[in-house]
Amino acid sequence: MASTALDRLISVANLRDVWKEYRPRAKGSAPGVDGITPKQFDENLTHRIALIRAEVADGYTFSALRGVSVPKKDPTKFRMICVPTIQDRVVQRALLRVIESKASRLRIANDVSFGFVKDTPGVKRGIAAARAAAIRHRQAKQWVFKADISAFFDRIRRQDLIASFRKSFQLRSLTPLVEAAIACEVDASDPRIRRVLDDNGIKRGEGLRQGMPLSPILSNFLLRDFDQAFTAARYDLVRYADDLIVLASTREECAAIEALTRAELSKLGLGLSEQKTETREPVEPVEFLGMELGLRPGTSTYCLTVSKDQLAKIREQFTNFHDVDFAMKEGLDLPKLLRRLENMKSGYRTAYRVADNFETLDQQLDQWTDNCITKVYTSIFDAKAIANLTITQRRFLLLP
Repeated sequence: MASTALDRLISVANLRDVWKEYRPRAKGSAPGVDGITPKQFDENLTHRIALIRAEVADGYTFSALRGVSVPKKDPTKFRMICVPTIQDRVVQRALLRVIESKASRLRIANDVSFGFVKDTPGVKRGIAAARAAAIRHRQAKQWVFKADISAFFDRIRRQDLIASFRKSFQLRSLTPLVEAAIACEVDASDPRIRRVLDDNGIKRGEGLRQGMPLSPILSNFLLRDFDQAFTAARYDLVRYADDLIVLASTREECAAIEALTRAELSKLGLGLSEQKTETREPVEPVEFLGMELGLRPGTSTYCLTVSKDQLAKIREQFTNFHDVDFAMKEGLDLPKLLRRLENMKSGYRTAYRVADNFETLDQQLDQWTDNCITKVYTSIFDAKAIANLTITQRRFLLLP
């Protein structure tokens, strides 16, 4: 009897290969509701794979997502991070491989969407490719319509997504797994988590939970007709997930682009974030990918940079940890603080690696980290004691 796509998906060889590919990224990541860490999963890999295979045979059920609340820029407000179990991540990543292999057939892969889709022949994707496209298009057309889809993931209509995916995806044996992933919910047994969910307007039965491996590519699938509408209209759209800009030659053209954007999103039951919707003139910078797309000083050449305001905000994140009391409130002792600082540096370097002024940021990240460590020690001891340390002592304490 010929094997089905599901049989191939849960073969021991395939699941081991998926884990092998994911394991370096999983290292150090948080566990889901079952408390099983990546290390524990790896140490019992044979058993875990056997468990996946047995559960799929009985009708696989994804576990609830573990909710983690993270402060926003306004420390009184929180956003929700949804953490799947390691086992569920492996199953979804196995599905992700299959969907990615059919990206062209599913019309996920196109010339305007750059986030969370693998490269295809002749088309590069990712942050660097989005940066290059944005600069290239703005060099040709300097007016910009900038938009951000309001509460995009949380407003996705599940039944519409499921129906569309079921119609387009030909591997019927895998469809129930994808549909089950779409239906995943956050464990809301903790009143604090329920409050954050309510504050963010996240409702059961609506939306696609962020943090799951399948969410980004399914969101691209949902927006495939949206992308096609701009291609058909010959507008220069550059989209990375729900962050998008469209380049134009005149203000009037920007107005027409805005009308098209609203009309196409309305078909999906979505709308624009009014605070983040704007039209920018040729000399005005515009925010894209968390950076600033504008003219290089003294030239007519556009570039993407980390703005002065953004640099100041990043610096503030480090200076917060100059205060030992602040670090303790965050649950950090010295080793945890040092890890937090290194993780912050790594995160910012990854986020802004394509910025035109990345080298400056890179140097400042090291400087801010060194300053933070020095300030912490100085607040515990006196400045004179720190100044009198030998080179060996400073190295031992990780001081610059």
